[in-house]
Amino acid sequence: MASMTRQERAKHYLKRLLNSRNKSLELEAILTELNGLVYTKTNEPLSRQEKLLILEELERLASNDDSILESVGTEHFKVNASDNSNILDVISAMKKRVGK
Repeated sequence: MASMTRQERAKHYLKRLLNSRNKSLELEAILTELNGLVYTKTNEPLSRQEKLLILEELERLASNDDSILESVGTEHFKVNASDNSNILDVISAMKKRVGK
């Protein structure tokens, strides 16, 4: 994967979702990106299983009440998600569509 671990990629996707005004559009962009990812060493497309693992990690992160700690220079702040049920619904649908 493009120099990110599965967990790092899922966290990156969650941050994008939390900052997005249109969650459905952002999830579609993430799905398109996910389907275009390749392993850096082999340049082979990610397996369907690996894509599902990323989405499952994203789903796990979105369902947690934990906040995400952000750091900008010397400042630290937390990004809190309120109700992610709509995000979780769309992630569930994405899992069915990944790699198709």
